[in-house]
Amino acid sequence: MPPGTGETTVICEIIQQLIAQGERILVLAPTHVAVDEVLRRIGSLSGVRALRLSWDDSKVADDVRKFTPANIIDPFLDTVRSAPLRGSRWNGERRAIAESLVMLQQLEQVQKRVSAAALRLKKAEAQLEAARHSLSVEDSALKNELNSLKATIQTTEAEIARLREDVDQAETATSTLRAQAGWGATVLGWIGLGPVGQATRHQSQVESRLDEKDREQRSHRQREESVRTRLEHLLRAVADSESGASIVAMEVAELAREADAAEVDCQKSPLITNTPADAGSTRELIEQLQIRDKRLAGYERLGSRFDKIVADAKGEDKDLDGLRKDLLAVTNLFCCTTTGVAGNLELRDLVFDTLIVDEASRVTDSEFLIGAAKARRWILVGDEHQLPPYVEQNDEHFLHALSALHQAEASSCSLDTVVDQLGALWEEDEELHRFRRDSVLTFAKRIHESGDWESTYGKPYQEGIDYLRADVDEPARALLRAMRDSLVHSLFERVVQACPSAMKVRLVEQRRMIEPIAAIVRDPVYGGDYQTPSPEDLARHGITPLVTPSFPTPVTFLDTSLLGPKARDELVRNSFVNRTEARWIVEACRVLDRELSQSGVGQVTVSILAFYKAQARIIRDQLSQHRFQRLQFSVIDAIDRIQGQESDLVFLSFCRTGGKTVSEHFGQWLQDVRRLNVACTRAHRALIFVGQRELLLRLRSNEQAIQFYRNLNDLFQNRPDVMRVVKQFGGEQ
Repeated sequence: MPPGTGETTVICEIIQQLIAQGERILVLAPTHVAVDEVLRRIGSLSGVRALRLSWDDSKVADDVRKFTPANIIDPFLDTVRSAPLRGSRWNGERRAIAESLVMLQQLEQVQKRVSAAALRLKKAEAQLEAARHSLSVEDSALKNELNSLKATIQTTEAEIARLREDVDQAETATSTLRAQAGWGATVLGWIGLGPVGQATRHQSQVESRLDEKDREQRSHRQREESVRTRLEHLLRAVADSESGASIVAMEVAELAREADAAEVDCQKSPLITNTPADAGSTRELIEQLQIRDKRLAGYERLGSRFDKIVADAKGEDKDLDGLRKDLLAVTNLFCCTTTGVAGNLELRDLVFDTLIVDEASRVTDSEFLIGAAKARRWILVGDEHQLPPYVEQNDEHFLHALSALHQAEASSCSLDTVVDQLGALWEEDEELHRFRRDSVLTFAKRIHESGDWESTYGKPYQEGIDYLRADVDEPARALLRAMRDSLVHSLFERVVQACPSAMKVRLVEQRRMIEPIAAIVRDPVYGGDYQTPSPEDLARHGITPLVTPSFPTPVTFLDTSLLGPKARDELVRNSFVNRTEARWIVEACRVLDRELSQSGVGQVTVSILAFYKAQARIIRDQLSQHRFQRLQFSVIDAIDRIQGQESDLVFLSFCRTGGKTVSEHFGQWLQDVRRLNVACTRAHRALIFVGQRELLLRLRSNEQAIQFYRNLNDLFQNRPDVMRVVKQFGGEQ
């Protein structure tokens, strides 16, 4: 199911129809976000009795945490154990919580204001210090220049007065000569000869010197005005900064008194043993009390329904265990992650009619089998063109280490030599090759030196080799490839290719994003089988192009190609960063936030994605130094962390840079079309690429990626009304 085609809606419809037929459903997904989205839409519908399972309830979204055992089953059992006292105790505790929450919320607000005011004071003091420093640096020089200009202006004024007298005299002399001259002298004067001609030339020379002095004087006066204005500006800046700092300091003092008063009020509550020192600690305490209040509210709502059960249970543990099983028996929808289902006590003895796996393209065989073993029917929902299963790097390195140990043992070669030979299986940026080699070598030596190879791994590995030997020429390499493929290629990918057409359905119409964004993936990823409704239809669902004066098209490429070495990437440990791209993204966010505020637009959700975690980290750090009024950041991370989530606006940082030619293996991650597909299709209304655009057209190790970037380049060339390339941005050249 391609992005935005209603995957979750289909899942919810299937669940409702199956529950109506009396079935019990198990819904699994590799991410908490996907599981919670299904439960959010369907958990409270009539006839649905849902349970959200997780090893850690903090991973569950707040609005669906009400479906966890801690908020359903456990409260029921607690109710049974303390039935006689539940009403008065719960009511009393909830009243105390309500009073405490009011006091804490007041304290939190004051603490936030104190913190904000303290930051403003710090900023104001810094501005004052900067203003004073600027004044001290320039004051003496500006005053000296003013004095010098004043003297120069006076001298020039005297020269101008003298030249004006000279002009008057020259004009008089010329007029007299012309009046006295005969016809011949007049004619000679016309061609600049004779007394008349000489007088005329002299008059012109004097007037020219006067004009030159006038220009000099105007220049002196303009410079005088400029210097005086600069000095006044510096003095005014110091005065304004002193006034601003004084006002903020008084505000901080007043807020501190309010905070002290709020803390005194909080100390009156029996539930607040230690007054929180800051707004963050206060928020944590508020959330703890709110969770407790929600749990108590659940007790009160459901208490009356268990009165009869309480009477029968007699408080015996064996009856309570039976009660837990009865509660699970009437639950018809269980939701969990693919890994969280393993070993879950609530699911241990249950069998399901149907298993639904969302985001199935990210699920490995082993993860799928955990839930599949509990169900009679399986429904896999996903998109083979999106992200593959997420595999920890150490897991891959461990597999390579086992293979290296076996080959070293079989061939009598050194571990270093064998690890180098295994490099042919590695698909990654060549700059990272050494990092992987060293990591695999470290794993191999550790396994060998600990004795684990001989005691634990050596024999099973050899059995796998012997099993393959009859069918393949290089069983060791084949076994390694098979183990690796089982981790990085999902069952869903193979099933989509192998199963009959009658057993699969593809959704092709998307309603998530505007058409220019969908066009980026339509042909190179989905072969044109990806449709978008009309702009009017999308607008009725709130999907409209997001544009501003500085970003007049919804799709933009901030191209760093012209910066050359200034925009070069950097290798940082086992990852890459590009500080120029990070600066451009931060500046773009500031521009967008300002222009959206000026136009009165409401909140805009933003995700910033990168191919490398280190790049996402420096962008996140730089953004944290600024405040934004309109932009609400949802995800700032590597692309692998975004699937299942969406934003109005998405930035994609390519990070890598290269020269006029690059090797065949350069930029492998940039050529993963699945990641490109996911990154582009997270955006609803606008998409901004940031990187060295010329480089993308030179990548050449993946034919599908070559077609993707050609299509992207063609779109930018052929659709200037909705797509625009910016080659200079943020003042950098």
